[in-house]
Amino acid sequence: YVNSEILNRNTDHTTYLRDTEKLVGNNQVYLNTQINTQPPKKVRDFLKSSEMQTTLIGTNKRNKYKGELPSMIAESCGVPENTIVVFKTERDLLKKLIDIFLTSKNNICLEDSPCPIFLSELKDAAIERSYLDYKIDKSNKNISFDLSKLDTNIKSNTKMLYISSPGTMTGVSITKKRFEELMLKVPSYILVILDQRHFESSINEKRFDCSKYINKYKNLIVMRSLNNFYSVESLTISYLISNSEL
Repeated sequence: YVNSEILNRNTDHTTYLRDTEKLVGNNQVYLNTQINTQPPKKVRDFLKSSEMQTTLIGTNKRNKYKGELPSMIAESCGVPENTIVVFKTERDLLKKLIDIFLTSKNNICLEDSPCPIFLSELKDAAIERSYLDYKIDKSNKNISFDLSKLDTNIKSNTKMLYISSPGTMTGVSITKKRFEELMLKVPSYILVILDQRHFESSINEKRFDCSKYINKYKNLIVMRSLNNFYSVESLTISYLISNSEL
């Protein structure tokens, strides 16, 4: 919240940061170990405004305000803007995927260490779960799924498959070759959710950007997040990337 609009000569907002103090104009800004999580009223009002809500929802042609965040994300990822959908939190994104694509009669096939938030939402929605067989190559920090057992892992009522790369719990990544083999094996009617919320923070040289495949595989959705990479707890914004039809 430290910017020229808030820290001007006519405001008495005190902003808390960390471990030092500094003078900005005629405003004394105190920096210590206590974080003030309550933004100024002007900021709070904007966050509640329809303009900000439109920004978070994305670029809907029916809205007169064109959100800037989806545009910047699309440019950063190198994908068209109409392939980006932005959510306030990771939980909102995951819950929306379940609400749209799954019912209590469906099954989801996933790795045995999925995102805890996703697992919680699946349990709340009473979604049946089955698990993928895989092995981890610790020396190369890669994961490979046993495709010979995929037909067994996938049930007749399976509608969604979830994997993470880099793994949310393991940190290992699936290689481009293994990913392509998996996608060729998965039926096109099953939606594949690829969780890449830790993609930007991965140092694995063999990681690859799965968002480049959204037009090749029409059943692919890639998940990303801002707070994991920037390490800002309150920056909860998450987004997905998929082909525009999906």
